[in-house]
Amino acid sequence: MKKKYFMNLNIKKICSILHLFTVGVMVLLLSLSLVTNADASKKRDKNNSSLTTKAHFTKEELKKELEDLNYCRLIPRPQGLDKKLKLPAVDKKNQDKLAGKKVLLDINEIHYMQGGCSNTTKDGNYTVIQNAKDIKDGILDINVIPRIGVWKDTNGRIWTVDHRRLASFVLSGAVKKVPAVWIDSKTVIHDKFKYSNKAKGDKMTITSGRNGIVIERNSIKPDTNNDGDDDSDDTVGSETKCANNTSIIKNKNKFTKEELEKILQKLNYSELIKRQYGRDRQLKLPAIAKNQDKLAGKKVELDIDDIHYMQAGCSNTTKDGNYTVLQNAQDIQSGKLDINVIPRIGVWKDVNGNIWTVDHRRLASFVLSGAVKKVPAVWLDSKTVLHDKFKFSNKTKGDKMTVTAGRHGIVINRNSN
Repeated sequence: MKKKYFMNLNIKKICSILHLFTVGVMVLLLSLSLVTNADASKKRDKNNSSLTTKAHFTKEELKKELEDLNYCRLIPRPQGLDKKLKLPAVDKKNQDKLAGKKVLLDINEIHYMQGGCSNTTKDGNYTVIQNAKDIKDGILDINVIPRIGVWKDTNGRIWTVDHRRLASFVLSGAVKKVPAVWIDSKTVIHDKFKYSNKAKGDKMTITSGRNGIVIERNSIKPDTNNDGDDDSDDTVGSETKCANNTSIIKNKNKFTKEELEKILQKLNYSELIKRQYGRDRQLKLPAIAKNQDKLAGKKVELDIDDIHYMQAGCSNTTKDGNYTVLQNAQDIQSGKLDINVIPRIGVWKDVNGNIWTVDHRRLASFVLSGAVKKVPAVWLDSKTVLHDKFKFSNKTKGDKMTVTAGRHGIVINRNSN
């Protein structure tokens, strides 16, 4: 009996030891699995070109991130974006009746209260850019994102209080109808501190480090097939254009003739021609005025018709791809771009008193806009002029220049304003 008892006791001990050992092994394996997954996740994040939660980028990184997204331009980070302004009057009677109702709104109808927002959420878990990419790629369904809060002012304009979400929809270029919910007037008043938009709610800047990404209302082709109040998903493929659908993607340089004709409808140009090659052949520079160095550095406002083109032509897009002559011309014409925030154009005078510029895209955008009479300029010294003499290729005595866009050329004239 004692032997049996001890045998039973030993078996129980062995079983309990084996049980503890099994549990220990399972815990160890689970821990190893979690560590492995975490390491793999870190590697994925490290190797992921979309930099999921990164808040600050270099300019080069941002350009790469924004390649296929719907933005207008990349600029140095502006200051004072959060300066409070007076809130437009809320339509209180109707607003409180609408409060709580869900709605699908045309993305182009929604205005931005804020002048800007940062790319990254406060908790650091999400970024506007990453969400925009995921929406565009079909990875993120906009219907799983909380609806944006919206309200209406007494002039019937619709505003949002949720800017990063709307920004990611606009940036994606793939959303035409936005899931929204009307908020009550108390909530609007509570969030009035957000109102800091100087562009009447038409533009907003997403800040990332030292850079800003400008996005615009009316940058997505409207959906004409959908009505408003329902909860169905209505995201459509991207067709991205900047500023009221007549403008261009920020760095687009090739157009069909029909696209160019549409863009140029309201602009000040002479004729649209087939692109002519060999226009950059260097010619002899006119003799520089003797008093040029005495003028050097002085700022001046010049009559736009007095300035001659050294170059026979220039491309529509800047070398860095951030700006286009056509986009700037449209923005100047519409009042969205103040010419005084653009660097002054460099000018010089020849012995015959003719004034020439070395900054052709800027002058071309002023002429094309048809809205500029006086040009902010600065006199150059003779050394700078001689350094830029390679630009002199104009066979029309500086009276005409061609802005090239793909296979086409847009001819602009002096004395056309």
